[in-house]
Amino acid sequence: MGDKGYKSNKKSIKGNSGFTLIELLVVMSIISVISSMVLVYLKSTRDKARISSARSFSANIYHASGAYAGGIWLMEEGTGNIINDSSGWKNTATNNGATWSSDVPFTDSEEKWSLYFNGSSYLSVPFNAKTMNIKQDGFTYSAWIKPTALTQDYNMFMGQILPYFNVRSTGILHMSMTAGGQQRSVYSVTKLSVNKWYHVAATYDSQGYMKVYVDGKLDGTSGPFLNPSNSVSNFYIGKWQPNDTYRFTGYIARVRHYNNALSLSQIQQMYANESPQFKLANAVGGISGEDN
Repeated sequence: MGDKGYKSNKKSIKGNSGFTLIELLVVMSIISVISSMVLVYLKSTRDKARISSARSFSANIYHASGAYAGGIWLMEEGTGNIINDSSGWKNTATNNGATWSSDVPFTDSEEKWSLYFNGSSYLSVPFNAKTMNIKQDGFTYSAWIKPTALTQDYNMFMGQILPYFNVRSTGILHMSMTAGGQQRSVYSVTKLSVNKWYHVAATYDSQGYMKVYVDGKLDGTSGPFLNPSNSVSNFYIGKWQPNDTYRFTGYIARVRHYNNALSLSQIQQMYANESPQFKLANAVGGISGEDN
């Protein structure tokens, strides 16, 4: 009797132990699933916060510059031949042969598109004296570019007859304009490489100084050159108006034109907010004061 009872009890203990183990495995599986769901939710929440912050940043930089925003072509459409202007001036760009691409350098938006220019394609924007003439506060050109070839002496990616912004065949960034009745230029120290994304900007300020920036860093200065002259010409992205041989080959995204010279801190924040190297930079809550 005692032995049978012992065996029966032992079997019961085995049964209870086996059930507990299965139950534990089930619980662990449930916890794992819940943890995965929480992580996905947190990632989604962070992404939404980042995108919201990016949009807030864009609004802040626009309002900080006020009516100075002359043309902002974010290229968020992803299809078609019309690229809308986000500045409010309705300087719509028409696509002439450039192809949409998902090759982009930034991570701050749901709409991630660039345009690929094959050396003959370009975007055109009709001349608008209200936004394209140089004002007393100067101007800013900025864009994300990824040249895939630098076969031309001038690889034009944005501008008018003058001013224009380009990459030379040597990889040096170059902005040129007319001031004091002469053509004036500023060059970068950094040489851009092919097949790599860069955030580039060029400014002309109210003191007559020309500056170029590469990836948020001041990279060249010249001047002062006073009495700037205007070009009554269309604005082009990917080419230069008088000479079709100076077209750009590569990717272009987020082209911006301001009718004032953005400060170093503003350009740094623009770069940091959009660059994949600075994903945490979306904590930036707007534009800081002027730094020159």
